Amino acid sequence: MAITIINTPSDFVPVNNNVIWTGSSTNDAEPQFKYLVDIYINAVQVYRYKIKAEPTTGNDLLVVDVSKILRNYVSQNLYIETFTQGIIDGNESFTEYEIQIGEEYEVAGVLFQDPNLANATSYVFNGALSYTDFVDFNPSTYLDSKFLTDAPRVQNTILAGGGALHLMLDVGTTLTNLTIKTYQSGVLFQTYQVVTALVATNYYIFASGVDSINDIAPANYVGAPLLPPITSSITSYTVEATLSTGTTEIFTYNIVDTCNEPIRVHWLNRLGGYDYFDFELSSKDRYEVQRQQMKQVPEVVTVPGVVRYSKRDRQNLDYWVKEKRITKLTSNWITGAQSEWLKDMLSSQDIYLEINGALNAVNIQQSSYDVKYEDRDELFNLEIDFSYAIDSDRQQF
Repeated sequence: MAITIINTPSDFVPVNNNVIWTGSSTNDAEPQFKYLVDIYINAVQVYRYKIKAEPTTGNDLLVVDVSKILRNYVSQNLYIETFTQGIIDGNESFTEYEIQIGEEYEVAGVLFQDPNLANATSYVFNGALSYTDFVDFNPSTYLDSKFLTDAPRVQNTILAGGGALHLMLDVGTTLTNLTIKTYQSGVLFQTYQVVTALVATNYYIFASGVDSINDIAPANYVGAPLLPPITSSITSYTVEATLSTGTTEIFTYNIVDTCNEPIRVHWLNRLGGYDYFDFELSSKDRYEVQRQQMKQVPEVVTVPGVVRYSKRDRQNLDYWVKEKRITKLTSNWITGAQSEWLKDMLSSQDIYLEINGALNAVNIQQSSYDVKYEDRDELFNLEIDFSYAIDSDRQQF
């Protein structure tokens, strides 16, 4: 008896795409033959597949896509306004799993099972790539080096607002610290190193928005640096992580003034991290109301039999009313690179407006998006309708 694993998915594949394993058995000609595929997470069996062999030339292969089961064990991690650690784990955004492959077949009319004849360990993360991006996806491009975002690596930001960067580490790589450098007119002002007492993991989330950085508790810094790190005298800052294998890429944020009060939008991107972008030009609210009516007799007859009339009587009664709030946001002028990046927001299923430091769940109303380019479209901005994820009920009658 022998099971051979033929196709092993790469470590750290996006769980919302295919995660296909293939294998073969020397017993595939036995009566009532099936492969047994067991999935273990944290040493606990979470599912068993029984799969008939896939007929192919010269062999009957196992072909199994385990992504649908693994999706139940991966969600997302959002760095919220109350966090003060500067670094949190992203253990909800990925999982390690073990696949064990065995077989069953009849021996003298009795069903015989022989599990775990071959096994392997791998990882999935909460990515959902387009097919063309998935075909070209190479985990090593991101592991230990690139943050999980397609955002421009140099971008403008305001002197407020939360936000974070997500990073996956390869097996064996450990985190040393988060490094934040502040600048005054291009001259290095201060260097801050943030450390963590977290148990080592393969997924970390680092504060990168101004408020998220300024809210980091002093105990999480190396030494006793000047706090808060980012004040009105700072014109830019950078964020990077130091690992046992070296340093990651650097994100640079240039602090800009704005005449209006921007609203920041956060969304779950296709790589499983959360991006954010400031809509600076305008914010307008409108309300859509749904109502159901009934007719009733307006006259009131009292107990003595007197008919009473009143200007407050209603014949048409709104007995059920629901109100939906929609906020239209308009961005400042954006570049072609930003336009390409922001298309990811339009299809996200997890979106928030940051208002007064709190994250409000919303959905996007638009169902289409046109990517713009400077060489064809000249100046352009972005206008999006966001509906709040929970409608408001009025009094019921």
